[in-house]
Amino acid sequence: MKVYIFIILISLQLFGLNSINVDCNFNSNWDYMVLHRIYRCEVENHLDITSPDSAAIKSITGYHWNWRSNDDVEGFDSRHKNINYFPQRLDKFFGNLKLIAIYYGRIKEIHQSDLKPFPKLVNFYLDNNDIETLEPGLFDFNPNLEGVSFLANKLIKIDSTIFDHLVKLQNIWFGENLCISTNVTDSIASARNVIKQAKQLCSSEAPGPDSKDCVDSCDFQNRITESVAVGFKTIITNVDNLQASFEEQKSSKSENWQTILKDWSEDLDERLESYENKTKTQLDKFEKEFEASQNKILTTVDEKISAIESRLVGRIEQILDEKLKKIYDALNLTN
Repeated sequence: MKVYIFIILISLQLFGLNSINVDCNFNSNWDYMVLHRIYRCEVENHLDITSPDSAAIKSITGYHWNWRSNDDVEGFDSRHKNINYFPQRLDKFFGNLKLIAIYYGRIKEIHQSDLKPFPKLVNFYLDNNDIETLEPGLFDFNPNLEGVSFLANKLIKIDSTIFDHLVKLQNIWFGENLCISTNVTDSIASARNVIKQAKQLCSSEAPGPDSKDCVDSCDFQNRITESVAVGFKTIITNVDNLQASFEEQKSSKSENWQTILKDWSEDLDERLESYENKTKTQLDKFEKEFEASQNKILTTVDEKISAIESRLVGRIEQILDEKLKKIYDALNLTN
């Protein structure tokens, strides 16, 4: 009997140590994503969810408006918190959630089990996280979804069937991802087209992270994706700095803007050429490593490399064109 009591006490202590408290600012602010007011919990305190063991919510604190209670809360909104894993036991406090939004976290995985407790969920947003895969059956228990957003994640794989049963889905934000960058709002028909595009560009027919055949090939693909993505971010940062410098020069009414623009253009060309050479060198290195260990699936991997490189380079060119066009438009130099 003493042994059982001891085990129970230890378990309770561990639960208390690893679980978290959420301090809520309860309000009914206007939500620009759902376009109406929704009574929600906006997380105010620092959250530190760095392991699955630390993801369990122990308590909720905060002052409700006008005699309301946790049962009236329909939204959970967290921004800029150290969240690596989806919070657990959230449904124990807020059982009627229609909106879950976790922005600027570090979540890498989202599972069906995370969302199963929320059958009333209408809008689900995980913008600016590190999600790479949307797994089969992810939304099986969320049939009322009208909007999903994975803006600015690292999506490379989306299961082709996860949206098939979501007949109300009309808002999808996939912008700034690796395999797709498309957004659509207020249109079920357009949402269907985005889903079709996701099936083509982010097909789950390729071996997934849990497949035995994927152990080496997926690691190889992820290394390439990461390498190109880092270069992509560097280029965009350079262009942003270029534009900021140019706007500053323009606002100071400099008389030598033509010379400056020419110098900047040459500098940008050099940066692009340098990035292209570095990327090619890195890709060549990866290909040689992989060929030595996995000749049997080299053809499949080459196709993936080509697809990834083509999409990302195309995206880089698109953003560069847009940003440089803004500079020229600002100077009335557009033909």
